Amino acid sequence: MNLCCKNLGLAAGQKWLLQKIDLEIENAQFIALIGQNGAGKSSLLRLLAGLLPPSSGTISLANKPLSSYSRQSVARQIAFVATSMSNSQNITDFQVFEIVMQGRYPYLNRFQSPTQNDKNCVIQALIETDLIALQHRYFSSLSTGEKQRVWLARALASEANFLLLDEPTANLDLAHTLQLATLCQRWAKNQGKCIVWAVHDINLALQYADKIIILQNGQLFWSGAPFALTSQDIEQAFQVLPTAVMSPLGRFFVYQVI
Repeated sequence: MNLCCKNLGLAAGQKWLLQKIDLEIENAQFIALIGQNGAGKSSLLRLLAGLLPPSSGTISLANKPLSSYSRQSVARQIAFVATSMSNSQNITDFQVFEIVMQGRYPYLNRFQSPTQNDKNCVIQALIETDLIALQHRYFSSLSTGEKQRVWLARALASEANFLLLDEPTANLDLAHTLQLATLCQRWAKNQGKCIVWAVHDINLALQYADKIIILQNGQLFWSGAPFALTSQDIEQAFQVLPTAVMSPLGRFFVYQVI
């Protein structure tokens, strides 16, 4: 299954936030989406998730227009997690298990109770996101980082083929950041999922991602394998002076301001 966009654009009034984006995203990939603030990363993910209507171009899922699918059908295939979701005010009285169970709603009919399989999916998602001990805690009692992991667990419980993650590590500590990156690698490799992760940490992308996409000023600036990304590419995209350093874990960059 693939998720594609052609000549994709998004405008706000007279200003184009995204223009001329051509992408094909397939299963079993861990893709890092990087770019400066305002480059269009969040807008692109929301478009691909069907949460915003494009101003130009097309989006297709399995070679059919995304707009032709019901919202329930899209939710079975595409899960979206935004950083801002950790600040949600309208679910404070729900327990962690209940929120993660929401990821199974696309598979349930109205008023249908969750099946044992649904519960098993939730438990597995809680285990993988290190939340099993918190499953009976109320959302309002959690730290910001714990709340973010709840939304990630909900997305994983949905068993969607495409997980679109908008800066999911923004509120996570270093240990949980690396844990999540490792999980994304495993989900892509072992479960055949496609993970598109908007992230600011270029070195994290280099170490874990299969593919890197760079947006600049709302347009596709660079796309390719991590090993092909050069210091010159980073300098042009981010206006910094990078220096490549080799380590036992691979290549990473240190930066100076221009």
